[in-house]
Amino acid sequence: MENIEIKNSIIKNLFYLLFSLFVLFLSLFLFYFPDQPILNYLGGFGLFLFGFIAFGSLVLIFDRQPRLIINHEGIYDRTLKVGLIRWYDIKNVYLQKIGESQFICLVLDEEKYHQESRKLSAVKDFFALEDININIDDLDIEEKELIKILQKEIARHENPPKPVSIFDYYDNQISDLDRIPQIK
Repeated sequence: MENIEIKNSIIKNLFYLLFSLFVLFLSLFLFYFPDQPILNYLGGFGLFLFGFIAFGSLVLIFDRQPRLIINHEGIYDRTLKVGLIRWYDIKNVYLQKIGESQFICLVLDEEKYHQESRKLSAVKDFFALEDININIDDLDIEEKELIKILQKEIARHENPPKPVSIFDYYDNQISDLDRIPQIK
């Protein structure tokens, strides 16, 4: 399998940037609205919040490094900070939608990827999420296509190879000796 590198979607992040700039200018208007302190506070809050959203969208537009890398070893997501997730550690994969956000949930064998607090664990239990969840909202790939790729690779790596040791060879040699007729 060749490397599949999936980057952030420029079109989706451009839409987020344009929407946040629109709300930012609307908030600027409300911030300078005369003799209405509630509208001024609301405008200030909008400036603060949508200023951060606009900045984040702008950063994601110019970030052209792959966010998700799928290869013969496993899956690597830059945003998860858990490193490479090997195919042999993944039991299943499914799509979970929460509001308008979509996640690919990975059902894992290993506990080595489990790193969270009690509060985060309670939130994941409430939304029926797994230990590792990949947010696919900003990715430049359709969710169904990504699920197909992941399920195909999981099925291909379902039965890990048996570890080889010197004792396997020795046990086979002893069982071959038992088949030799003994001379009395």
